[in-house]
Amino acid sequence: MTRKIGLSIGALLVALLLVEGLARVYYAVSGTPVFAAYGRRSEMYRNRWLESRQRASRNDGDQPLVHGMGRYHPRLGWVPIANLAKVEVGDHPPVSTNSRGLRSMREIPYEKPAGRKRIVAIGDSYTFGFDGEDEEIWPFVLEEAIGGWDVVNLGVFGYGIDQQLIMLQDEGVRYDPDVVIVGFYELDADRALLSFREFAKPRFELRDDQLELTNVPVPTPEQILAQHAHRAPISYALHWYRQRSQARQTTREQASPQYRSERSALVKAILQQMQQDIADCGARMLVMFIPEKAYGESEMPVRDDLKAWSDPIGYAFVDLDPIFDALSDREARSAYSGHFNPLGNVVVARALADRLAHLGWTPPIGDAARDTLQRRREQALKKQSSSGKDLFGQAVLMQSKGRNREAETLYRQALDLEPEHADAMSNLGMLVARKGRVNEAVELFQRALRVSPHHFDARNNMGIVRLDEGRLDEAIGHFRAALGIRPDNAGALDNLGLALTLKGELDEAVSTLRRALAIDPDLARAHADLARALEAQGKSDEAAQHLRRAGGPSSREAANSED
Repeated sequence: MTRKIGLSIGALLVALLLVEGLARVYYAVSGTPVFAAYGRRSEMYRNRWLESRQRASRNDGDQPLVHGMGRYHPRLGWVPIANLAKVEVGDHPPVSTNSRGLRSMREIPYEKPAGRKRIVAIGDSYTFGFDGEDEEIWPFVLEEAIGGWDVVNLGVFGYGIDQQLIMLQDEGVRYDPDVVIVGFYELDADRALLSFREFAKPRFELRDDQLELTNVPVPTPEQILAQHAHRAPISYALHWYRQRSQARQTTREQASPQYRSERSALVKAILQQMQQDIADCGARMLVMFIPEKAYGESEMPVRDDLKAWSDPIGYAFVDLDPIFDALSDREARSAYSGHFNPLGNVVVARALADRLAHLGWTPPIGDAARDTLQRRREQALKKQSSSGKDLFGQAVLMQSKGRNREAETLYRQALDLEPEHADAMSNLGMLVARKGRVNEAVELFQRALRVSPHHFDARNNMGIVRLDEGRLDEAIGHFRAALGIRPDNAGALDNLGLALTLKGELDEAVSTLRRALAIDPDLARAHADLARALEAQGKSDEAAQHLRRAGGPSSREAANSED
């Protein structure tokens, strides 16, 4: 008996050591950051920064603070490094800044020249101009289109709406603006609830309906490193599990009415303060909403709030979502390549010029400016046709519109330019699979996985194709592999649950589908698949409840929408 217990304990220890070894290999080989960051948990972002800082110091010595071009600032957290001259960071176009760190190729004095008017633009990386060269970003193009006006670009990468308010107060009003444009990216609202994201940052708290600034002065990198030394996890396997548990909890928190109410109250108070500061300096305020989702339709509670507050607070509003949607419908083009691409910047500048003229704040653009905008548009379209990144963005857009024939052509053009574009291979694989060309699809997925062994979509898509073929064991294997990459992906959990149901492994199927719904309670197909599994277990009443939530039985037929 004692011997059996000893053998059992020994086997358990071996299993635990094996799991721990696999977890360490996963982190070492995949390059996945040990510390992931989710939602409103500032300490998770801090741990991610500590890990990345240690890696950078070890590999490359001291590095710029944020995105390869930011420096520490005691009130804002970070600002762009001054006097950058066509500096390239990652796969972004070259960036220039002036002596004050503004995204500009010229010096702009605080004092406004006689006879000139000014627009101050504040925002995050969409305003700063990631994915656009100095002469392509929308503040530059807008200035070019509106004669007699200067546009001062105070956008900074990674900023929340709270940092944008401080930038307005500290710098924006000093430029004596006539108009202030707030480029409000959808996630800027969530960033306001953090005291650490790309780096430590200020945070406003709402107390007795008044904004109170906290975490200022922002701690320096040296202070953070001294107070919070980076420590590797004692157990990587346990750490992996805890990170995923925290991700699930954060997802639930962000979907809660309490979170949304707290976010709305804080953002509204910040915008009210912005409007007051702008009015006090004799200027007017225009809020431009920039959607997070470039493709498809989704709820946009932040956009709805901004629109509803426009009249009560007293600012003008422009929503880019229908403008981009019209662009995709009319010209089969996308405004995004990560951030605004050159075409997107032209479209944004034209939309702003038209809105400002409609409000009577600026004169209508003249014929010469229209001709210049049209030339820029044509150049941007030509540039898109020679960029694998832009062609991929167009392909995704066409696929989201159901225009699969055009999407397939664009994916192939992108792969001609970038043969190792794993995302393009994976997406193209699903398109051809839905047309019955399964062997070609599998070859594309395998190519994607050779280029990127931990490519989630390629692995998940391979599982979907095998599931459609009825090759359940292979499908289950692929779905498990996909979940090894993204353990909390509700769609992959649902796929695995359906495959297990079809194989008759109902207990595991039900628990897997319940996990999917814990992550995404509104995933209709998971409710339908859970209803199917519960019905097979004889639990008809509970199955009926989930079927009602789903709106009907699950259908896994892929519709091929062709023009």
